[in-house]
Amino acid sequence: MKLYSLNITPLSSFLTIPKGDILYGQILSFLAFKKDVEEFKEDFVISDMMPFNYFYRPNLPLEHFNEEYKKELRKKKFITLKSLQTDLIPEKVYFEKKDIVIKNSINRLTFTTSNGFDPFSIEEINYTKMWMFLMCKENKKEILLNTIEKIGKYGFGKKSSIGKGLFRIDEIKEFKFNDIETSTYLAISPFVKEKDDKVYYEPYVKFGKYGLNRAKNPFKKPIILCDSGSVIKLNSKQEVYGKILENGSIEKSYTQAKTILVPMKQSYNK
Repeated sequence: MKLYSLNITPLSSFLTIPKGDILYGQILSFLAFKKDVEEFKEDFVISDMMPFNYFYRPNLPLEHFNEEYKKELRKKKFITLKSLQTDLIPEKVYFEKKDIVIKNSINRLTFTTSNGFDPFSIEEINYTKMWMFLMCKENKKEILLNTIEKIGKYGFGKKSSIGKGLFRIDEIKEFKFNDIETSTYLAISPFVKEKDDKVYYEPYVKFGKYGLNRAKNPFKKPIILCDSGSVIKLNSKQEVYGKILENGSIEKSYTQAKTILVPMKQSYNK
């Protein structure tokens, strides 16, 4: 499989954080209209959208960084590839702005609010320029990129029907991480941990969709994943870690519980 970087310009606010597992599910949903998802589910891995030219700060204890105060480190959420592979110095990056917007339901027949006048709030996220990574088989590249472009055109995540989650792909190019001697890798999307592997991580709980009309089991089956930014120590070089999980409730429903691996500097102690 080959790795590609996609430079992204947001065209609207988002209501859903653009994480790899959600992008994967939306790609399969689009493909399901014309293709059998079985032939695509194992053939690509997609990352989260991150600030352009930056990756997540590795989720390591404070002593692994050249930072004296934990409070200051928390503000530095991202890191360049060069720093990730050399000195592990994260940076403050202006990446997102969250706004609370008040809305109210409207009766479309009378074009008035209900008698109770029940306003509700939603959190909109405005992002700066972003990038993400796609690793896929060469023969699936074109259809996957076309599908991602469609998602950008029609909207990603919640409220896409009213113009949320719109984005444009500005540039697509083949990408290679610097080849360094390491057994430590950074995850750039949520993944499932193998039992005996050493991982520094924060948990990420994913609640799968369900529907009484087509599900064998109407109850949600939550999955506990390791979140993006986790650090994985392996005994051999790898490009991808994790696996695709099946949703036992709904036929042909899958979760991307794997991640593209970014080689990083061996973690150290002061």
